[in-house]
Amino acid sequence: MLTVSLSTSHNISHEAISSLEKTREKITTGEIPHLSVYQGIDINRILGLAELFKDAEEVWVLGTGGSRFGGEALCALAQPIGTPQRVRFFSNVDPWVFQELLKNTTNWGKIKLLVISKSGNTTETLSQLGQLLPYLPDAHEQVFCLTENPESVLGIFAKEKNLQLIPHDPIGGRFSALTTTGLLPAAIAGVNVGLLHQSFLKTFETLLTDGEQLHFLESLSQLWELYTEHKIANEVLFAYGDNLLGLGTWFKQLLAESTGKDGKGMTPILAQGTEDQHSQLQLYQDGPDNKRYTFISVKNHPILPAILEPWPGDNPFYDTTLSQVFRSYETGTRLSLIEAGRPCRQLLLENFDEVSLGAAMAFLTLEVMVLGPLLEVNIYDQPGVEQSKALAKEHLRDPVEAIIS
Repeated sequence: MLTVSLSTSHNISHEAISSLEKTREKITTGEIPHLSVYQGIDINRILGLAELFKDAEEVWVLGTGGSRFGGEALCALAQPIGTPQRVRFFSNVDPWVFQELLKNTTNWGKIKLLVISKSGNTTETLSQLGQLLPYLPDAHEQVFCLTENPESVLGIFAKEKNLQLIPHDPIGGRFSALTTTGLLPAAIAGVNVGLLHQSFLKTFETLLTDGEQLHFLESLSQLWELYTEHKIANEVLFAYGDNLLGLGTWFKQLLAESTGKDGKGMTPILAQGTEDQHSQLQLYQDGPDNKRYTFISVKNHPILPAILEPWPGDNPFYDTTLSQVFRSYETGTRLSLIEAGRPCRQLLLENFDEVSLGAAMAFLTLEVMVLGPLLEVNIYDQPGVEQSKALAKEHLRDPVEAIIS
């Protein structure tokens, strides 16, 4: 399922234990409602909603931030990199992308939109919907709007245009991956969302009750010691597997937006193995010692034919597989950082499947939640994001002046 290991053993700190206890108490009393929301998810309802999309050739998910990242990470289970992407995600409002989309799409009647905005007022998502809506021949049958507030711009617009409304679960976007927000796109793509949700819940509840499982408290103690005593506030997530990049992007938002408050916080950096061994590793190896490295990978790889090409000269790769090459470079990178004295940990998924991914997301979700009492910040708001949205709207009518000012 999931194995967690650290480059050096750490004593479990009193601060880590206390923070987990405080988080558990707030969850038990309902002050933090997240676990009850996760427990209340009706998988049969999710599967029923997914049936509404079964006749679509493509499903386009419009949403940004937490409305996209969790669902995209989950969908990789059913539509891995290199395969056709029936469920496609659009979060940006890049006009070049939409120009090509409008120019090259011919099957408008076979496309359905899932529009996700918790607030119902997300400018980027509303703009995307407004751009695409005129091209859909039957908007009532083709557009589904997922929002918490039926009186928001999206909610009112959906009612006026007779679009279909789906209630957003009462939880913040970056914590919503294992709710309707992430599970519905995943179910449409073909993921076993029941098994995924079950694994997430089981791991979350186990760690909440017993923090010594999966070295959870030990890992948290390492992180806190690095942050407080060594001023290390950068967390590199080294994803060894292209299909794990979605998980890394999801975690990047979860950590940054949750902890970055009041002059405090931790900066996530996403690296891709093996590619970024050739772009970032030099910095990590010999640059400033101001990062912790989390390697996330999968134990069991696909079995491919051995490489039997007779390369000239010394040929260490003869009669090996891509899996062996991939794994050896991950191991070499991790050991080189450990030998350089860099703090590392490994999150090893047994398989790239619903059980292992659900467990990994539970581990990382609870880790961020427990950082709240340690940092003494509100993990669940994002005032800086709201300020940028307000300023963006002020300059919406004169974007050129905004860019050059």
